[in-house]
Amino acid sequence: MPLKVVTHYQGWYGRKTIDLYERFAQTCLKRYKDKVTYWIVINQINLIFGESFSSLGMVMDEYEDFTAAKYQAVHHEFVASAGIVKAARELDPALKVGMMLADQLTYAKTCDPQNVKIAIEKNRMKDFFFADVQLRGEYPGYAKTWFKKHGITIQMEDGDEELIRSYTMDFLAVAYYYSHCVDENGNRCANPYTKATEWGWTIDPVGLYNTMAQYWDRYGVPMMIAENGVGVEEALGSDGCIHDEYRIDYQKRHIQELKDVMEEGTDIFAYTMWSPFDIVSGNSCEMEKRYGLIYVDIDNEGNGTGKCIPKDSFYWYANMIESNGENL
Repeated sequence: MPLKVVTHYQGWYGRKTIDLYERFAQTCLKRYKDKVTYWIVINQINLIFGESFSSLGMVMDEYEDFTAAKYQAVHHEFVASAGIVKAARELDPALKVGMMLADQLTYAKTCDPQNVKIAIEKNRMKDFFFADVQLRGEYPGYAKTWFKKHGITIQMEDGDEELIRSYTMDFLAVAYYYSHCVDENGNRCANPYTKATEWGWTIDPVGLYNTMAQYWDRYGVPMMIAENGVGVEEALGSDGCIHDEYRIDYQKRHIQELKDVMEEGTDIFAYTMWSPFDIVSGNSCEMEKRYGLIYVDIDNEGNGTGKCIPKDSFYWYANMIESNGENL
């Protein structure tokens, strides 16, 4: 968001941002309604835990209870999102407005019932809470209980709840990279059944099946994969190419799991991998954590020619999408 919205209106914590964002969104809808059908209102709305400034435009030191303030800001995002759905339907009923999650699928490390209970709470408050409000139209009972337990009161104005209830999202977009695992104490831990990248992100294709099946069973709305990919440190070989069989394997296995869940009736209407080009990783702020199908010759310090070189995965992916996923 514009820095002035952060410094003058406290980002999403301030209700003024609702009006500002709705005006921006309505401008986009009116201008591009004949070219764009599917709209994602808030990118990865549940990324409020480790990316509060970039996600919510909030500075931690300005709040006595930062956790409570973040959930208040999320409420304002809920209100703005519902208002944008309302505006889109009034402008053109054919427009589809959706929400987006950074999937946080969490497994219990063991089958200890207490461990499973902890994993359920993690999944609820990191994923389902946001989607329950935006797709079901109300704050779920477990979230209200969690807020009360932690001394959090969401300040609502008259009409907020009715707006959220009346204008739920049309679809769910999901960014899926890896799954999580927690132990019986609620601490994040390694999953003994999965491998991980050098950045500690698990490689769990079956997790994509698991999470999309859960969302479909819970919400029954059309879905898309908005992001899915693997970040790897790469360097050009002696032949001037990148032979990234590991990326091909990663994408192939994840797409196969999508095909499996779709065969069971799950409605997934789109898949977009992350990313066509190597770009600076938003998570680690590194250029050298490379996700792209195309290598970009720039390092973490900005040095390099900037030359773009297709990797082996580029040609595989081109063939895959040309066949609509038939040629994996």
